[in-house]
Amino acid sequence: SVSFLVGSTLGWAVLQFDLPRILLVAALICFTFPAGFFAIYSTIAKELVKSDYVGVAIAILNFFAFIVIALSGQITALLLQRWEKGSPMGDTGILYPEIAYNHIFLFLIGIAVFGLLCAFGVPETKDKNAVPQQ
Repeated sequence: SVSFLVGSTLGWAVLQFDLPRILLVAALICFTFPAGFFAIYSTIAKELVKSDYVGVAIAILNFFAFIVIALSGQITALLLQRWEKGSPMGDTGILYPEIAYNHIFLFLIGIAVFGLLCAFGVPETKDKNAVPQQ
């Protein structure tokens, strides 16, 4: 969660304060770290729910993860479409203005803050189940 927040904030700061563009690469690298931990969510689910419900909990977790990914992609597309009119065409497609990407990074910062707040709600179990098992 912190890595995604750092990446989002760094990407926004690069555009907002005209920092060196190479820092956008660092921001995008920060985005990749949370994806590598996706498998850990299953382990967390095993510690937070009764063993009878672990499969359902993991299925719901996966479902909502992919729903949020799709929804985020749609919102990002809508943000870009807002700036599509009047944007020049380049060799590889539309060249959106910097402000469009600035808005995307602000949206990502919002997602990152929400995710970090949710992460604070996950109890530390010290390798023990948080709920009594049958």
